[in-house]
Amino acid sequence: MPAPHTNINPPHAPDWKARITELRNLIPKWDGKNAIPPNDIAAANANLIVDTLANTPDSPVLDRINVLLEGGISMYFFQTTITNQHLLYCGIDCDNEGEVVLLKSDRTTKHLTSEIVNMNNLPNVFAEIKTFLNPQPPVTQ
Repeated sequence: MPAPHTNINPPHAPDWKARITELRNLIPKWDGKNAIPPNDIAAANANLIVDTLANTPDSPVLDRINVLLEGGISMYFFQTTITNQHLLYCGIDCDNEGEVVLLKSDRTTKHLTSEIVNMNNLPNVFAEIKTFLNPQPPVTQ
């Protein structure tokens, strides 16, 4: 069973706001094809998520931030096993139109679920991510 995945603001945490700014400053077709850079809307939503994570006790650890090729910013939360495999993951995609979507996958069956995120209720979204990444074993009698 993996160790619980929690955020206690480790001193080695990446500067996520700098990463969001870096992605926001990409130019159109930055990939040499047709990729769209994140706009101000996607960056503002991503920054709000980072700020709320930092100020929410016992929130999940943000593992990675990347660009969405179709325009936006994607944030990843992984369950890492002792062998460094990511068996479960959640993502929050902030697209350029302002939609924010929570993705969850078990990676073994490739089952992926998605739901629209209520940006006014981020602590509950973080609790949902933690519950998904750290499932409790069934109670046996």
